[in-house]
Amino acid sequence: MFRPPLKEPWKYPARLTWWLGWLALVPLAAPVAASVAACTALVSHFLCTRWPERYTGKNWIWAGLGLCILALALFFAEGFLFLSWKQDQLYAQNLAVSRFRLTRIAEALERHREEVGHYPEVSGIHRLKALLEPKYVADCPTRDGFEGSISAWSRFDGYRLEAHPSPRRDGTRPAPLVAEGHFQPGPSPPPPPPPPLEEAPAEPSTSPAPRE
Repeated sequence: MFRPPLKEPWKYPARLTWWLGWLALVPLAAPVAASVAACTALVSHFLCTRWPERYTGKNWIWAGLGLCILALALFFAEGFLFLSWKQDQLYAQNLAVSRFRLTRIAEALERHREEVGHYPEVSGIHRLKALLEPKYVADCPTRDGFEGSISAWSRFDGYRLEAHPSPRRDGTRPAPLVAEGHFQPGPSPPPPPPPPLEEAPAEPSTSPAPRE
């Protein structure tokens, strides 16, 4: 079949790759647009090579592929930064949960001291949990925000609670979270003085009056 000659070679298949390259700069559309642009670039390059008198625009093809590569690099960089931010946010949230749970246990120990007059004599978080529930706290936590076991010991005059956070993304480990309290019982107050004895009323004298 005879085809009439074109006034100028057709550039639209090649320009389609260029347009898809710009579309790939949209963050959420980058993977799909870059994949479609790569397929379009292959077809356009084949057409330009097979029928150069009818199709042209290899520069548009290479420019579009360059935009796709840039878009994919930005897409993965943004994804890495987003995941890093989410990990840091989750780590800070776990630290806050650990501090909150230590505070709950410390408040329960203070309520025990106010009622009994001293801290309990116990070692280990599970024994402390059995002692404090349910009178002093409804649910005594035994693990911190990182799902690690809380270290706890309590004596007559003080207590110490520790939570050990997991390492950060860079491998460093923060200092343990500590909640502690001390209590020094003072001397017992002296007993109140006895009430004063009431004097008995004087009885009337029954001796005879002296004679004049």
